[in-house]
Amino acid sequence: MDGAFWHGHPSKYWPGRSSGYWDEKIARNMARDRRVDGELAEAGWTSLRFWDFEVQKDLREVVARVIAVLGTID
Repeated sequence: MDGAFWHGHPSKYWPGRSSGYWDEKIARNMARDRRVDGELAEAGWTSLRFWDFEVQKDLREVVARVIAVLGTID
């Protein structure tokens, strides 16, 4: 689960609105997210990312998505 601000969701984070420190920090978080997703995929893992607000808004839907993916894994 990714925090919307900390991982750069466009509805919660706007570059230039916070200080340069936070812009750089969030850009690094986003780059790390992409890198780790790629590394996991290369290793054969299926990774799922959910925004914090998705979990808060509709936990049942998030769980259903997890179960759906688990049903496709050999």
